[in-house]
Amino acid sequence: MTKGLFDEVYRVETFHYMSAMAIEFTLLVLILGLTGIGKLIVEKVPNGLKSGIILGAALAAFYQIFFSDFDRYIGNAPISMISALLICTVTTFSEPFKRLAQKNKILAVIGSLGLLPGFIVAAIVGYITGEITWNIEWGLAAPAVVDVYKQTSPLSIGFPPAEMYLEVLPLVIIGYLLLFGDFITALEVIKEGQEKRPDEIIDIDINRSHNSVGIRNALGAIINPFFPTQGALWTGVHVVVVERWKQGKHAMRSLFDGIHSYYLMGIPFLFFVVPFIDIMEPLMIVALGVTLILTGLACSYIAMSLAVKNSEKAVALVTAVLIAFGGEYMWLGILTGLILSYVLVDNKKHE
Repeated sequence: MTKGLFDEVYRVETFHYMSAMAIEFTLLVLILGLTGIGKLIVEKVPNGLKSGIILGAALAAFYQIFFSDFDRYIGNAPISMISALLICTVTTFSEPFKRLAQKNKILAVIGSLGLLPGFIVAAIVGYITGEITWNIEWGLAAPAVVDVYKQTSPLSIGFPPAEMYLEVLPLVIIGYLLLFGDFITALEVIKEGQEKRPDEIIDIDINRSHNSVGIRNALGAIINPFFPTQGALWTGVHVVVVERWKQGKHAMRSLFDGIHSYYLMGIPFLFFVVPFIDIMEPLMIVALGVTLILTGLACSYIAMSLAVKNSEKAVALVTAVLIAFGGEYMWLGILTGLILSYVLVDNKKHE
């Protein structure tokens, strides 16, 4: 048995294992949301631990790009990837670029396009250097939804045996720790952006977030249980949208406009139009690499702003390293950070 890992050989047991994880994770998230415990957990996190969780995500992203998966992300197309990284980083984070864009309409338009300019340059550079090639066909595609449902849904292949739910419990706990990190990161990114957009107050309710994730995951667990996509946050896109939103109402009327544009406008092309799929396929690794780097940069500056005391900074660094490099034992990083937050940091408010 492959314990939920797909090794290109279809086995019913593999998807039973995946179903058990998805169903149990969904129940855990819904229970925490409906009882209000989820909000209590997230809001009571000490700053040092909160900073460490977010910094750990940054270190993990940088390590994956530049070390552990270097050949996958950069080694096969170094010029294209570096070109995309430079342009996307400048248009997303560069303060001089944003200042110039206020006076130059061309730069303003480039900045308004999010990650698209970087992908266009990567495609052109990749084609010229021979790093990227395309085999474009015409037509419309019909995703194999029915086949996927028949081979993966517990309504089709049957529900997992009872003992499997106990076996997957440690993975479900780790999954929630990752979701917890998603909530913390998303919350702090929005809080940082909210300071510059007082005209649109974002109503954040962590219990509601737990419930919405739980409902979404419940549908996924029944139709197509795939545990890796049961998180809450696409960090790279979240950061890009919030950075644009921070520029003011003239740049993005509402935060929800930016979020919807990524999903509602992209889905018809990404899933059904064959030429678009063929064009994007060689660029997907570039897109993922850019997303990870932007995630790392955003998480870094937010994490550093959260830890104010020296003791909090120490807790954050220890927690971040253990989370980023702890592998399957990353939960020890959060546990260690929690303990250190109360041992090293004076959390009492002095009058």
